[in-house]
Amino acid sequence: MFLTGTEVAEPNVKKTAKQRKAEDAEVKRQMKDAKAPPAKVPGFSPREKLVEVALQTKDRRFFSRAIVNRIWLRLMGRGIVDPPDQMHSANDPSHPELLDWLARDLASNGYDLKRLIRGIVLSDAYAISSRFSGKGEAPPPETFAVASVRLLTPRQYSLSLLVAASNPAQITTQATTAEWAKRRESLENESNDLAGQIELPSDNFQVSVDEALLFSNNDRIQNNLLRDSADRLVGSLKLITDRRQLIARAFESTLSRAPDADEIAVFEAFLTKRKKDGRVAAIQQMVWALLTSPELRFNY
Repeated sequence: MFLTGTEVAEPNVKKTAKQRKAEDAEVKRQMKDAKAPPAKVPGFSPREKLVEVALQTKDRRFFSRAIVNRIWLRLMGRGIVDPPDQMHSANDPSHPELLDWLARDLASNGYDLKRLIRGIVLSDAYAISSRFSGKGEAPPPETFAVASVRLLTPRQYSLSLLVAASNPAQITTQATTAEWAKRRESLENESNDLAGQIELPSDNFQVSVDEALLFSNNDRIQNNLLRDSADRLVGSLKLITDRRQLIARAFESTLSRAPDADEIAVFEAFLTKRKKDGRVAAIQQMVWALLTSPELRFNY
């Protein structure tokens, strides 16, 4: 039964053992033989019926609202209806007028997802900080008055790691030239392999053992992200003689912020203690700690 009350009854088709065996054989043949003729169209398709019912003019708003809510969740970290799969009368949206308006706009513009996404990411709500600057307790998350901290997707995370591990001077220079589009595409392509090894975040996400081992033991992390070369952050940091400047540059390049006094003290002590390991090795360990920190794993 749909939320509208519409019911779809699947016909009870009885088949003999011989018929089922023949159908199984046909499925296997279709999977193995690329030149096999098209499979026989079934008399009843639940998926086709689902689309037919869901897109009826009088019921289409449920379809539009579900799309809007899922896109909003993906971009904002929380749906207008939360949980997103509980869209019913007992679970009201936090902003019903907004949800209805976006759903109507989506349907009236041919389900143009680019238009929907563009509207959301250009909104004040999307641009708001996750840090509450007011007095008293922060507003509840369903108000969207403060941004939700959310995990980066594998593609976002792998690309962020690659950019953060690059020589900041080169990235800054390239970003202001006409060649940046090509450079960005190159970085995205380079990050694809690592993205495939990172777990896709879900509700109640926790970093898996596989991901922890990836960053601890994978040769690519050491030989690529932590490489001592002119095009990498490690290679640029080793040229800085002042430790405080070195630490500040590392934080700015990886976390896009300056270190606080406690962080400077901790890393100064670390670099001093690790002198015996070699200066470059100590810098590599510091950069590794920043790249694998929770702060880089999340979108603030």
